[in-house]
Amino acid sequence: MHARVAIVLALTGLTTLAAGLAAEPQPKAATHTGEFTEPAFAERWGYGATDQAHPNVVVSDAEMRRAGTGSVKLDTGSGLDTWLYFPDTKDLDIDATQCTALHFWLRTENQNGWGGDPWVILRDADARGARYDGTMQRLKETLKDWVEFTVPVDPAATDALAKAGWKLALDAGFDWKHIAAVEVHADTGGYGFMMYLDDMQFVPAAGQPAVSWRLTSLERPDLTVTWAEQVPAYHRYEVDYSKGWPELKAGTKKLQRWPNAGEEIKYVVHVRNVGRVASPETDFVCAIDGQKLATDKVPALKLDEEVTITVPWKWQAGAHAFEARVDTPNRIDEISERNNLLAFQTDAYTLRATVEKGCYEKVSQVNNRLGSFSFEDWLRASTVDQMNEMMQASTYDFAPQGAKTRVRIGRILYVDKIGPAAERLIPADATDGGWNYPTGSAVEYCNLANTYMWALCHELTHQLGIIDDYQLDLSPQNNTVNAQPFKQPDGGSMGGGRTNGRKGAMLADMDVAGLNATYGKRRGYFGEYLYCVPLENTVELLIDGKPLAAGTEISVYQKKFAEGPGVDGTGNGTIPQEPIAIGKATAGGRLLLPNRPVRHEFTTETGCTLHPNPFGHIDVVGRNGLLMFRAEVGGQWYYAFMDIGLFNVEYARGNTKSATHKLTLAPEVTAAKPE
Repeated sequence: MHARVAIVLALTGLTTLAAGLAAEPQPKAATHTGEFTEPAFAERWGYGATDQAHPNVVVSDAEMRRAGTGSVKLDTGSGLDTWLYFPDTKDLDIDATQCTALHFWLRTENQNGWGGDPWVILRDADARGARYDGTMQRLKETLKDWVEFTVPVDPAATDALAKAGWKLALDAGFDWKHIAAVEVHADTGGYGFMMYLDDMQFVPAAGQPAVSWRLTSLERPDLTVTWAEQVPAYHRYEVDYSKGWPELKAGTKKLQRWPNAGEEIKYVVHVRNVGRVASPETDFVCAIDGQKLATDKVPALKLDEEVTITVPWKWQAGAHAFEARVDTPNRIDEISERNNLLAFQTDAYTLRATVEKGCYEKVSQVNNRLGSFSFEDWLRASTVDQMNEMMQASTYDFAPQGAKTRVRIGRILYVDKIGPAAERLIPADATDGGWNYPTGSAVEYCNLANTYMWALCHELTHQLGIIDDYQLDLSPQNNTVNAQPFKQPDGGSMGGGRTNGRKGAMLADMDVAGLNATYGKRRGYFGEYLYCVPLENTVELLIDGKPLAAGTEISVYQKKFAEGPGVDGTGNGTIPQEPIAIGKATAGGRLLLPNRPVRHEFTTETGCTLHPNPFGHIDVVGRNGLLMFRAEVGGQWYYAFMDIGLFNVEYARGNTKSATHKLTLAPEVTAAKPE
């Protein structure tokens, strides 16, 4: 089957690179020996920073040098972890098993002084890391003179590691035979510093020749499959919260949300040449669930020229694996091969991106996680790819495969200026959510192009209706009963919930429960999954592992947030002194929580029912989703918190009618009741 191909003119003003006319393949890599930090290679050093606001500049410096003809200089205004890496294409391909160490000299300028040590990360071809944390606080010495660093690359040489001042942590499966890139990190301890690297090179083992390394030319084409638009696009929910609960906006209830089974739709697949020379003609293959759906040719493309390929499909409900690939024989020598494939789940939620051309241009100058120089690839790798990885990795007993949901780019709009005119270019309900990418945010996106985009992925997860879990938190001054605070120590990327102690990019248990509760429904609602509370809830109260004695009086308090027309908001955000319920423990320390009335009983279009429950009228932002239990035993007061996420998780476990929650009470010894 052949798809329909349409050529789209290159976006005017989006590329600053000289247009190349020839499409001849270039040599894949030049081989070098010696140091990486010579001036000839300075332009191939990349940078990264966890700071979101300060620009970074990398240049060669002939004045400040320790060996050779120059050093590589990083000038940053950052106040957090900032690093240099080499090369920007991340394909050194060094066999470290034939080496003894990585060697370099370091000199710095820092008005804040230094208190720590640098850390070095070696990356293999699959981006796995060997992280060396310095243990000698040598950075302060680099303010005075060049300091020599030797990083042993033999993981078995523990004595040598300690002597050289390093601790080594390895990602599982790290490949010592194929080192692809080297990173040197430092944390300013304040804002702004300069770092000079010189004579960086791998030292060969005894009897081995000089270490050779690759440096691929950037004067190559780079085809990327950027995104696919579904036609027709159906509607997300448009929701009105003005009454204090969600209602669909008038006239939208009967709108179609998904294609009907067997309905013919089309995927308009976008392919762009984001390299530095023109690309030759090549092939295009599209498949769903491994079954070839369409084949066609991608014509020769000039710099930044785009082609769209229309692929028809008869819709099937559920999750189906879509794949579109160019250059399937891998005949074109490209800057990156990792962007030749676009893969997504057909029922994934769609996200819209509106990007100013100034932002597009700046981000396209920085190498991204897909190894290319492309805003579209950065957008995919740093948003939907990272979110999908996080959804899959966030596994729990009730969700052994993680969240069922996935996201994909559903529309990209290129505009001169973000504003009302740009917003009118796409219907408000045509995608499940979206984000604007103004030129002023380009610094953040460039700094974080090769790391995890915490803030951006957090905000995009809100577009799927997931709340800020930190809305459940409570400060001591807002607890008028006993001044005890509440905050999850192992919260996920939404700022709370529980990750069972796991670190890194992780959705909390209640987030996954929420996503799975509304899976298969379009978005537009926010926080409605909090309504998924078992009909009957019992707590088993324990002290030091033993049940509370029968007859013990227990007071139940709630963080207050009352909203809606005519509702008293006095005390919102606090736990008032008056309990919402008082009861007595029965055998086994059990307490049946009373269900409190809600202002309106109903079920959302996404299948979540608000009914009488221990929290009463549940706030969809989570602001009243915290209970506190308090009991006096033997003259000592004890307390414990329960957030609504625990109830949502029990519901996700299938305990929709009744659930029993174990709760350990702690003694009140760290704070006094506020005056």
